[in-house]
Amino acid sequence: MRAYLRETIVIPCVLNQVSTNIDLKIMRLSDGFWLDINDSTFKASGWTDDTGDMTSDDNYVWTYTWTTPESHEKYQVVFVDVDTGFNLTGPIIEVSGGTVFTVQTDAGNTATTFKTDLTPSVDNYYRAPSLVKMLSGNLIGQTRKVENTQNSPYVGATKFIKLAEALTASPTAGNVVVVINE
Repeated sequence: MRAYLRETIVIPCVLNQVSTNIDLKIMRLSDGFWLDINDSTFKASGWTDDTGDMTSDDNYVWTYTWTTPESHEKYQVVFVDVDTGFNLTGPIIEVSGGTVFTVQTDAGNTATTFKTDLTPSVDNYYRAPSLVKMLSGNLIGQTRKVENTQNSPYVGATKFIKLAEALTASPTAGNVVVVINE
């Protein structure tokens, strides 16, 4: 399973038995640390809660919603049937390829320049040939190059990103976007 940095994904689990309580654990493969669900950090020990409660639909398809960390890593999911103590190895989630962000409300937002919740504070951290792809909203699927460095493509202090070519409309606050930094 592939995911972007900071992407909210749904992890599914289908068991061949009727279970009433399924949890999941997530291990970072680079060091074997397990996710502490309580504070979203990976630890070797001292977890407040190292299992997350999954939810089930009427067909016993269990799901867990997780926002991936902001680091290129691989993660192993383990499903735990709490009733029987049975563990099942789930998918490996490979997080790479871009950073997911959300468009923020700002009067200066246009079809080429808009405020983000990206975290880098360095100017021009994102620049051509990086790509921006709209993942939600009325602009879903539209992809544009980020401006080149001479035109201030990303301002770290304000979190504004500038595109080389306009989208067909201004993105709406709350739209989910991915920037793939080449």
